Amino acid sequence: MNFVGNYESSNLVTVKWIIVVGGWKGSKSVIKKIGYGIKKSKEHDVSHFEVLKNHFRIIINENSITVKNMTNNEILLLVNDPDITKNDLKYMVASGGWGGEGLMQFAISSAGQSTNRMFETR
Repeated sequence: MNFVGNYESSNLVTVKWIIVVGGWKGSKSVIKKIGYGIKKSKEHDVSHFEVLKNHFRIIINENSITVKNMTNNEILLLVNDPDITKNDLKYMVASGGWGGEGLMQFAISSAGQSTNRMFETR
């Protein structure tokens, strides 16, 4: 589960979006806007998630959030919303699911760089 938010005063981060990849025991992925519910949802089988969990990228652009499967360049989830302001979404928290365990690998890239990692900003 990933939380994308912006910095507020007093060292607080206001959560604006929640991105869940492989929730519901690996059967569903969603992008949720706080206060508005699920904006995009996709059901998939657990075997699809077993591949996806090691090869996805989250892309934050002005007015859009994309979750992409990097094994085949499939766009898993895409939300276009004028409230997605890249400059306001500078922070991300990643966590495992209920009862999950294992390692997480992160790489952050800037515009123009091509990586095969989990998280990217452009």
